[in-house]
Amino acid sequence: MGSVSYADDGQTRGADVSALSQRGTGREFNRNSPVATEHLTDPLIVHLEGELVLSDVYWERVVHLIRTRPGLLPGFLTRCLTGVAGSKEFLDAHVSLNPSELCYDRERVEQLKILQIGKGAAAQGAIRITVVSSLPGNIAERLLEYLELPQDCLRTGSAKESASGSPGRTRLSFGSLLANVVNAMRIRHWPKNLLILLPLFAAHRFGDVLAWTMTLTAALAFALVSSSVYLLNDLLDVVNDRAHPIKKLRPFAACTLPLSTGFLLVPLLLAAAVALSVQLPVSFFVVLSAYFVANVGYSFGFKRFHSLDLVLLAAMYTARVLAGGQATGIMLSPWLLAFAVFFFFGLAAAKRYSDLLLSPATEERGRGYRNEDKPAVLALGVSSSLLSSLVLALYLNSPSVAALYRQSQVLWVFLPILVFWISRVWISAARGNIHSDPLLFVMGDRQSHIAGAVALAVFWFAI
Repeated sequence: MGSVSYADDGQTRGADVSALSQRGTGREFNRNSPVATEHLTDPLIVHLEGELVLSDVYWERVVHLIRTRPGLLPGFLTRCLTGVAGSKEFLDAHVSLNPSELCYDRERVEQLKILQIGKGAAAQGAIRITVVSSLPGNIAERLLEYLELPQDCLRTGSAKESASGSPGRTRLSFGSLLANVVNAMRIRHWPKNLLILLPLFAAHRFGDVLAWTMTLTAALAFALVSSSVYLLNDLLDVVNDRAHPIKKLRPFAACTLPLSTGFLLVPLLLAAAVALSVQLPVSFFVVLSAYFVANVGYSFGFKRFHSLDLVLLAAMYTARVLAGGQATGIMLSPWLLAFAVFFFFGLAAAKRYSDLLLSPATEERGRGYRNEDKPAVLALGVSSSLLSSLVLALYLNSPSVAALYRQSQVLWVFLPILVFWISRVWISAARGNIHSDPLLFVMGDRQSHIAGAVALAVFWFAI
């Protein structure tokens, strides 16, 4: 951007503005070619969608409909069959737009304010600006009112007319689009699905090639479903994410990935997961389907109920362990299931506690927690985590351990390792060092890596 100044009754004003280029009967922003603006007489054409408003208003309203009035979804889908115009008419009739929930290019809006938009601009010697939009007039006017821009500069029309000669919505390069898709799919979370390998390790079937094949196929199917769930959850929670200091950087919340891309990817990922599941036992597909249904329920409302969200999160972690057993036909020990429930409830509480620490509001948006709930969440999480170590101690003292391990006494080393790791996670959470999922923190924590390596060595030595 360059520095632009112009005379006004003998006074000089300066403003950083985007460069201008001559085109057709008006002028538009051109970031690459700065020119002087003292004697411009043609209006500067600015496009409301894609330049000032970064959100796709159509898809934002679709998300709002699904999130707040899901009962109207069948009617909306029916109108979609009649074409885009019919779906827009349905949204106009049933969805009210809240401008404060959208993404904007605030810098460009401020530039326009400096350039004195409005009917009095010509009399003051400022640049005349026309804001064009393909949105319905009432919606476009509400957006301009929210941005504190005068409505007399607005020109509405068809999408084709408004986009004529326009740079339009910024197009992402393939590399940027792919990076944003990978980020939104949370592929960095895929290692969590290695929990499916736990039954295989617990049964000591390391040389069973078929079991390994089934387990890895199950892990990939779970990874695809979990990515579809992350996408769906981010789509439905996009407004709350924009108010969060960390989650506002997510691709949908930051408007770096179109919402329409998410709606396309969700069914594609689910279809790929189903294609993998047909190669596995039906019982695995039942667990996978239950996992997806629980996640959908979580996204649509269960996450707004305190405590219930923690139970569901713990259940969804435990479902991975169950899926590993169903994929291979390995019977899971009650000890393993009891350990998993307490352990994963503690991790879910650590996640929620970290969110409460980072939330600037007195109540975390989209969740059923308030700031005064932090001590209770902390107590629930720490106690549940330590209960998992108690379950481990009882298991190590059971007769079944001596039958499975040649050096069963060595396994008692697991106990101090687990207590150390639990303590480290919760102290890190209390210090605000865990910004999202505790397992992601573990993946980047060197001390956790050392503890895990020692535990694996102990396990290998015991068998």
